[in-house]
Amino acid sequence: MDRQARVGFHAYQQAQPRHPALGPECDRGKWDSEGLAKLLADRKRSDQLLDQIVQFVAANKFQGVTIDFEEVPMGAHKDLEDFLSRMSAAFAPHDWIIAQAAPFDDDDWPYQTYADIVDYTMLMAYDQTDENGAPGRLQARIGTSASSTSG
Repeated sequence: MDRQARVGFHAYQQAQPRHPALGPECDRGKWDSEGLAKLLADRKRSDQLLDQIVQFVAANKFQGVTIDFEEVPMGAHKDLEDFLSRMSAAFAPHDWIIAQAAPFDDDDWPYQTYADIVDYTMLMAYDQTDENGAPGRLQARIGTSASSTSG
């Protein structure tokens, strides 16, 4: 492992026990969309999360974050837009980036709204499995079971 890879891996290991906590929004691999909506709608809680994220990125000298909130309820998009806007404002003085994972084929996802806020949008266009379907062709090749992955 070269020096850069060792440094990156060390930062990852050091960050593991101290990462910002979402709480009940992700419990045992099942995403809690309702919990996410409540978090985003609660300005005090979402500000606390944003503060934790800013401190975490600064402490670990990262260059930004990837936001991958799964199954965002329709009614929570305005609150997510607000959260990402506040994150963008907090990140701007540091030149940190925000990358957002977005569903590949969701007609209700406000792609342009989020693209106007974040630096990068990553479409989740992969041949995996999710709660609604069978494993795709690549599933067996990467060595994970259908029960241990999410879309």
